[in-house]
Amino acid sequence: MLFLASLLLAHALHRSGFAIHLSGDATMEIVLRVLGQVVVGGALLVMGWAMLTFRRAQTAIMPHKAASRLVTSGPYRHSRNPMYVCLVAMQLGLCLIYNTPWPALLLPLVILLLQRRIILREERHLIDTFGQDYLDYCARVGRWLRPWPRGDQRPLAN
Repeated sequence: MLFLASLLLAHALHRSGFAIHLSGDATMEIVLRVLGQVVVGGALLVMGWAMLTFRRAQTAIMPHKAASRLVTSGPYRHSRNPMYVCLVAMQLGLCLIYNTPWPALLLPLVILLLQRRIILREERHLIDTFGQDYLDYCARVGRWLRPWPRGDQRPLAN
């Protein structure tokens, strides 16, 4: 809902006299649109892979339901939150498709709220449920993407 709310706000800002465009060049707009479609399409594929991985593990996909199994395979080898990474990528892709930076400008607030309101709660549950297994997983895999700085390995709940 955070992502949807920020996209609706971005749309409202863009339509209400605060229109900002990434490019005014018609050719560049086409390039941006195609690039955005590739980003959104790739994010949807990875999102589907993450959901299929959860389904195969027979655990809850939706964040408001408790996980019954610790999933560390598939896209979860590279990110503890691949579905959220996909939502971020989709929001950035929509910036390109609609030729406006508003969704990207709102993204830091979305990520801050996501980490503090949702991921923190999820990580507390995972620590309570899976204990050292989850902490070991956190030591191997970053919250967002595996290759990035090691500073995001520790759960927010600690």
